[in-house]
Amino acid sequence: LLEDERLKKESQNRADDNKFNFSDASLGNLYFTGMRLFFHGLKIPIAFFSYLSLIPDTIKVLPICETDNPISIAVKLVDGSTIYGQNEISHPGEFVNKNFDEPLVSPIKKVFYIDQLNNPIEMEADPDVLDDLSEDRTLIYSMGSTFTSIIASLIAKGVGECIANKQNSKILILNGENDRETPNFSALDYINSITAGCNRYGDLNNKASKYITHLIIAKDSNFPINIDAINQIGIDVVFVKSTKTNGKVLYVPEELIETITKKIPD
Repeated sequence: LLEDERLKKESQNRADDNKFNFSDASLGNLYFTGMRLFFHGLKIPIAFFSYLSLIPDTIKVLPICETDNPISIAVKLVDGSTIYGQNEISHPGEFVNKNFDEPLVSPIKKVFYIDQLNNPIEMEADPDVLDDLSEDRTLIYSMGSTFTSIIASLIAKGVGECIANKQNSKILILNGENDRETPNFSALDYINSITAGCNRYGDLNNKASKYITHLIIAKDSNFPINIDAINQIGIDVVFVKSTKTNGKVLYVPEELIETITKKIPD
């Protein structure tokens, strides 16, 4: 299947200037793309990869949207411009550079899904995701790219409703420092961005405390933190011991685990 796609791309390359270089592709992305094309979805490829990698049955990975149609994301910036595709948003350039952190020309206003022609589309969250979100247990927004990783999974229809209805703790773990997607962000900016995404930018009108009950912040983080303002909107702030490694602020893993499992109620 991969060879078929390679030949198709080579044929397209001869017909136009839109070159696709397989030598720059991620092996993992090639695996999941090829398997998705073959099985018309991601659930079977994920299950097979989990089996091959000996991932425990207690760990579950679900695609936010189960579809056979290629979809991507785009962002609308405050200045009105639009950036299409995750790499162009987070790691632009001829070669993907995970360390590229030059700020965007304008802050991100919203994230949305697009089809192959860059047309905005709406996506329903996969029912298995909604069932999992509805279970009686703590919800954690993990560290990662705020807009292209986290919020991109929150804007699917049904996700915001499920999270808002949960009675458990809902923990947002902030990155140790700001990145290209979040330059000059304060802790409150992260909260507002997650809330806007869960509300699907106006489809819902829930308060931040319906989506986040606890905010975990690394002690060495240097972005603005207005604890009183955060507490006033119903969110508790929890600081966790961290270290600085090669200039990067990193949580102490044992301290983070203890905080989540023992210091924050379920």
